[in-house]
Amino acid sequence: MLNQQIPKTKTGFLSVILLLLACRLLATPKHTSSFIPKGNSMHIYLANFELDSLQKLANNSLLSLPWQGEAPSKFQVQYQLAEVQIAQNQFDEAYESLLAIHQNLPAFSFLNEKLYLEAALSEVALLRGQLQLAIQWREDYLAGMRGMGQCEKEAWAKKRLGRLYLKNRQFEAAKEYYEAAMQAYEKLGEYEIAMAIRQEWGVFNLRKKKYLTAMNCFTTNLEKQRKSKDTLGMMSSLKHLIEINQNLDQPEEMEAYCQEMVQWANSPEFQAWQIGAFLKLGKIEEERDNYGLATEYFLQNQHLLLDATSRPELLYNLRAKRPVYQLIGDYNLSLGNRNVQTDQKVFSLLLFWIRMGEFQMADGVINQWLSSGLSGGQSIRTMRLAYRLGTESLRNQGKFQEAVSTYKQMLREPRLTPRFDPMLNKFMNFQTEAKESHERLLLLFENQQQQLLIDRNLWEKRSLMGGVLLAIVISGFLFYYNRVRKKTNLVLSQKNKLIAAALSEKEMLIREVHHRVKNNLQVVSSLLNLHARKVADPAALGAIREGRDRVKSMAFIHQKLYQVNDVRQLTVSDYVEDLTNYLFTSYQIDPEQIELKTSIDHLELDVDVMVPLGLILNELISNSLKHAFPNGRKGQLLVRFVEKEASFLLEVADTGVGVAQKGSIDKTAGFGYQLIHTFCKKLKGQLTVQHQDGTAIQLSFPKTKLVAA
Repeated sequence: MLNQQIPKTKTGFLSVILLLLACRLLATPKHTSSFIPKGNSMHIYLANFELDSLQKLANNSLLSLPWQGEAPSKFQVQYQLAEVQIAQNQFDEAYESLLAIHQNLPAFSFLNEKLYLEAALSEVALLRGQLQLAIQWREDYLAGMRGMGQCEKEAWAKKRLGRLYLKNRQFEAAKEYYEAAMQAYEKLGEYEIAMAIRQEWGVFNLRKKKYLTAMNCFTTNLEKQRKSKDTLGMMSSLKHLIEINQNLDQPEEMEAYCQEMVQWANSPEFQAWQIGAFLKLGKIEEERDNYGLATEYFLQNQHLLLDATSRPELLYNLRAKRPVYQLIGDYNLSLGNRNVQTDQKVFSLLLFWIRMGEFQMADGVINQWLSSGLSGGQSIRTMRLAYRLGTESLRNQGKFQEAVSTYKQMLREPRLTPRFDPMLNKFMNFQTEAKESHERLLLLFENQQQQLLIDRNLWEKRSLMGGVLLAIVISGFLFYYNRVRKKTNLVLSQKNKLIAAALSEKEMLIREVHHRVKNNLQVVSSLLNLHARKVADPAALGAIREGRDRVKSMAFIHQKLYQVNDVRQLTVSDYVEDLTNYLFTSYQIDPEQIELKTSIDHLELDVDVMVPLGLILNELISNSLKHAFPNGRKGQLLVRFVEKEASFLLEVADTGVGVAQKGSIDKTAGFGYQLIHTFCKKLKGQLTVQHQDGTAIQLSFPKTKLVAA
């Protein structure tokens, strides 16, 4: 309902009067066509500016109704005649008509009707320019309304009194009634109207430079607008809060509100608000000497300004906000030559109805004009004021977003867009702002260049002085260092020669040791070969051969060590290749019977690791060659040695017949297995056996220093 927030007095008053009038007309049919039409008929008369016809009907009705016995009907017609006089801008006559009704009313009327007339007298006195009289009538109205339990009417009266006192420059009284109106509407649950009143009071205090009071109003509204996601309302509150913090010289709070405005105004509909926000952010960063970020903000400001210049529809929300969110008090019509031009009439009555809270009456006429439009013959002034009064009606009902939409409809029609609309309230001059940001950019670039020049000159001077001092210090240091270096180099050279000679001698001795060990092991191996030729017992012959292979596996290690550059380490892959070739030859293995596969990482290990590892490898390969492939059985032998994250893994796997007993290798099974376990312990390793498609034995040992066996 359009008039949920307004007094209902007139409706009740007219209902009673119309009921009495209907009874009179039934008794005297000659008066049936002589009263002024109400509702849609009256809207049509007003929309067509047929005020003379309305006044004639009112006068005829007034003459046809006697004073005795039918007073309610006569007073109703007198009130309607006063409304016609308001529509004709005859405010003095209208005031006298309403005053006459008020003076003659108490004898037969109810209190509500009397109070309603006092409100009407207040608004007509305001139209006459008699502010003090308007205030007095409203005070009488509010005093009579108290105690009647009509909270909506009391809230409306407090709001009207706040505006009247504000217009009369009685600011303390205005503050009292504005705050009372906000509290009254919040009690009624009419939060939108309370927020609208708070917005109006905040704008007033901002213009009066009462920043703390204004800040309290806008921050309270902003919290509610965030919850309801009222973007347009937030833009208005944020704009005012930015202005307040700028005046209070609080750049941190100002920056926070600017950033929030940029965040909420990211859609094309609200991007125009980002223009001012980026300009202010640029100024803040410029004050902080953060020229890089300031330049970025100024460039974004320039980009948005160019976009707004080429697309005027982006400014509709910005322009429509001002007559809704920034208007203080009542919207006033320009009534110069008010009795001359026909299309300057009627509007006063609509304004009167809006101030009385009779929104349905005002909207009825406004909708007639809007539905007709320019194409229906309405003048540009009529349509412009229709949109403006429609906006004012919605603003007074606290329907800010609908009010903005109504005003935007006018802006979309080029013929109706006001060039010098006072409600634009110093509308932003984008060309001036563009020039300002452009000048700041140029100044910023010039300052940067000058600062770079100053810094460069200063740096060059300091560098020159520093270079001279540094050259002196370095020269002295080099002179001293050269003397010390010569002495030190001489001593070091002598020591290095001694160390190099000792190291060379040590390496030669180590190679000789490995060579001799290899030769000794070769001798042992040869002796075992000679001894094997005279042994007929197969078991003894096998034991001798196993011992020879073990000796040979160690001999390979020492042979490789004296052949390589680094006598401390041995390449695993080379050693495995030599050992497997020897064992295949020793056991006379046909490569077509047993296929050898190797997968050895290119690693170099210390001799302390290679000796036990070689013996283990010898035992495992020998065991597979002797037992895994009996009677010429064919298969594969895999030798794999890889490096893990923290360990090494040796695996010897065959596809032979497998061991007779499943499970782990028994330490007591034979001397070879005892050797494997002994050297596994030396390597701190873990031995596992798998029996699937043959036998696979894996030895995993860590990359740590070894302990003695």
